[in-house]
Amino acid sequence: KHSVPGTAVVVHYGVYPGGCFIYDLTGTARAPVWIGGAAGEDPPVIEGGSEGLHLIRPRYVILHDMEIRNSRNNGINCDDGGDTDNQDAARFLIFRNLNIHDIGGTGNQDGLKLSGVNDFAVLDSQFSRCGGGLSGSGIDQVGCHGGTIDRCRFENLSGNAVQCKGGTADIQIQG
Repeated sequence: KHSVPGTAVVVHYGVYPGGCFIYDLTGTARAPVWIGGAAGEDPPVIEGGSEGLHLIRPRYVILHDMEIRNSRNNGINCDDGGDTDNQDAARFLIFRNLNIHDIGGTGNQDGLKLSGVNDFAVLDSQFSRCGGGLSGSGIDQVGCHGGTIDRCRFENLSGNAVQCKGGTADIQIQG
């Protein structure tokens, strides 16, 4: 099913099971799709699953005000669905006010895994206790372009805070 541009999915406080895969979520520049916690409430918690949340080929999407915890592989995974020749496959995304923690613990597990994502921002978010065995990242990017990571906090990570690899370019990390 395709999304309607301008849709706001408001998730009220509670604990929800991880493992949610969302395909082809598409908004527009003037009417993005919003997914996140309700104003004035504690953030909702996405817990467990192989991944807390996985977005495949999203465009003009804003994920905000959520806690992701105790996933086995990645907290949030966002990718181009293997459509590596299509620079628009996963584009114009904002990740804001996220608290991603206690992800994996045995190796290369990441808080936020981005693959083939273009024109994105990760803002005002926290990443802690992701990965294990000196591997894993708070934010791991492969083949990503035109990103901004700003005002994020990284604590107790097994491997590194931010990793840019596999042709990733034009990423600004600040604050």
